[in-house]
Amino acid sequence: MNKKGKDRYEITLVFGLEALSKFKLIEKVRGDMDKKGVIALLGIIIVIIAGYFIVTYISFVQVQKFGGFPIPKDAEVTKEEENIIVYNWSKASEENGIPKRYQIELEKEGWDIEWREGAATVYKKDGIKVLLICSTNYLSISPTE
Repeated sequence: MNKKGKDRYEITLVFGLEALSKFKLIEKVRGDMDKKGVIALLGIIIVIIAGYFIVTYISFVQVQKFGGFPIPKDAEVTKEEENIIVYNWSKASEENGIPKRYQIELEKEGWDIEWREGAATVYKKDGIKVLLICSTNYLSISPTE
């Protein structure tokens, strides 16, 4: 090999090794990014799960007067008598009934639907029956037989 060919070979070899080392560096950075991405994704998933449980478990209060029947915390009492509590609740709807989240809470707490007709639903748990009436921005609960 002549001197010119040898120089070209050495330059190619040096650039090749340099490129290879840069590639390894890029792969290392890419690997670190993948790890950071996975950690970030896990963090986001944990926040979403925690948010779901906070919304689901902390958003309701139990009315002990009616066997611990759950009521949304953001429902505002407008009238309370011995056998009825009336609430103003913006999520209540005559057309759609109670939101799915509230239905899940009632099921989770062991309240089963005994019957439903129009805006009225009777829930039963441990021999206690509660009549829930849901209309637009209106929610009421009362004991029933």
